Amino acid sequence: MIDGLTPVVRMMSQMEGVADQEVTIDFSFTRFISPVFALSLIVYLSRCEKQISYKNVPDYLKRIGIDNGGIKPDTMRQTEFLAELEKYASKTYIPIIDFAAGRNTHRLTTLITLNNMKKIDIAAILSPDLKSRMRAQDLKELVKNSGADTVEMDFKGVKFATRSFIDEFYNLFLKTPEANSFGVELTNAPVDIKAMLDSVSRTQVRANEIPSQSQEMSFKDVKEFLNYFSTVVL
Repeated sequence: MIDGLTPVVRMMSQMEGVADQEVTIDFSFTRFISPVFALSLIVYLSRCEKQISYKNVPDYLKRIGIDNGGIKPDTMRQTEFLAELEKYASKTYIPIIDFAAGRNTHRLTTLITLNNMKKIDIAAILSPDLKSRMRAQDLKELVKNSGADTVEMDFKGVKFATRSFIDEFYNLFLKTPEANSFGVELTNAPVDIKAMLDSVSRTQVRANEIPSQSQEMSFKDVKEFLNYFSTVVL
């Protein structure tokens, strides 16, 4: 599993730091990537001047288009584009779509999924072993992008879940269902996971909300961004 912005920044730093113009990205042992990671990587690679190649790309990553930049509707007829989207109608993963934003020459890369995606195979998409809060957060991103009114969370094949995962899952999906734009149905949940969810529901205390304070920043180039990022995160 690769998640978030930090791994992308590290990859950017490595690629910017080598003199070779040909760079290979090795996806060995990568089972799943989060939408944040995929979006950040695709945006960076679309502006990278190096020649990028890939190896050991899992079938899942090929299906969402990580190795070719995804679906490009600008190069397709509308009927062809809609037919391509139809292939994902019954899937539970997110295709990458690359399209022009507005009338300018800038491009907007986004990760979307079709509205009729209603069932999520948790073991296949995440892992049979759910060990951290990040897995629940990845699941929330997937559901948010689905656009479905009701989502079936299928726990078939899940062998283990930590209290941390269950706690975050409960907070994100079950604690305040009215806060979500979708309904959630749980199916095939093992007895121990049901027991943990019940335990969490009886011991939860609402966390204090911390006001968000964000600042927009701009950088002249990648090196300036990396220099700044290294002082606050790495």
